[in-house]
Amino acid sequence: MSVRPPAPTYARCGAAGDEPGLCDSDVKHARKLLENLARRLQHEHPGAAASLREGLEETLTVMDLELPQNLERMLSSTNLIENLFGSVRDTARRVKRWQGGTMVLRWTAAAVLEAERHFRKIVGYRALPKLMRRCKLVMLHLKPNAELKIQNEPLND
Repeated sequence: MSVRPPAPTYARCGAAGDEPGLCDSDVKHARKLLENLARRLQHEHPGAAASLREGLEETLTVMDLELPQNLERMLSSTNLIENLFGSVRDTARRVKRWQGGTMVLRWTAAAVLEAERHFRKIVGYRALPKLMRRCKLVMLHLKPNAELKIQNEPLND
């Protein structure tokens, strides 16, 4: 059972009454629509509006990589890292008295290894090589003197 009321239908991608083009892959259009959505949410849902503004650039960065929709959606979500943090928190809760930084590191590593056992296959995993090539290209454009070399890798999959 949800404690918070659900987000309004205009705030959900793919919902009935959705703004046309809200889920488009055009980055400029998506930025404009997300900024308008944040403005509309500001009065009734200020936390949601702030969260939307905070993650706007990262969300659009993923869109700019031109990945398949299922992988793009997975990478645009914070669920993966939040689940990992939750697993580490649950494991660390068992410790009654921390005895130094190395103990913290050991328990954190143990918690990550335990969480790894429950990881599922990445949705859109077949597009990961394409993601790697796109990331390399972005790095080359951001850092022209980078030591990174792309060896005859086609961009189109």
